[in-house]
Amino acid sequence: MTNTKTAPKSNKRKNIRFRPDPGTYAAIDVDGSSKGAFKPTLVCLVTEESYKGCGLVSIIYEGLQSGDTCRVQVGAGPVMKAEVRWRTDLDAQVMRIGLMYLD
Repeated sequence: MTNTKTAPKSNKRKNIRFRPDPGTYAAIDVDGSSKGAFKPTLVCLVTEESYKGCGLVSIIYEGLQSGDTCRVQVGAGPVMKAEVRWRTDLDAQVMRIGLMYLD
């Protein structure tokens, strides 16, 4: 029997991730400008949160791609400007996106 030690995984994330309360959602205004009233175009379920961003699941919306800026309101929090850092289409109808807050 061989005793092998594996090095602990390094976590490159700078902020701790945590699970939101069940049913927490985010409203996204895909118009990235901070001018005018906040008009959500997309509602997403929040899967994870951190100080600098959040992970969301939603129906596929072609108007929101990696690198785009938008405004988001997570739960009862304030409206913040955010950037789509990544997007993964899980199937033909569902996507996961990661947002980084810019404010």
